[in-house]
Amino acid sequence: MLMLLFSANLLGLGEIFLTPSFWSFVLPMWLVAVGIVLTTSVTANGALQEFSEMAGTAVALHFCIQSLIVGIIGTGAVISLNGGTAWPLIAYTGGMAAMTLAALVGLTRYKQ
Repeated sequence: MLMLLFSANLLGLGEIFLTPSFWSFVLPMWLVAVGIVLTTSVTANGALQEFSEMAGTAVALHFCIQSLIVGIIGTGAVISLNGGTAWPLIAYTGGMAAMTLAALVGLTRYKQ
């Protein structure tokens, strides 16, 4: 999540201070991809470890809900922000990473 927040900040700084280029857009998006890979490689396994007897159903439901979240919130970001800029990506990437970190902190405090 920290990688995604860092990437969103780089995209924002590039959008504000630089013209669109490899360094201001593509490089931060590569970092976004790294953050997504690090997240998705462990998310389903950790979230679904308790559903061993119906793992296939649980995985399908997990990815269905994940796709709905991406589709609804991502589309909302593109519609509400200028879709011709990086702002929808910045808002979605930074916002979802911040919400995830806040949820993790809340869950950690709740379990104690």
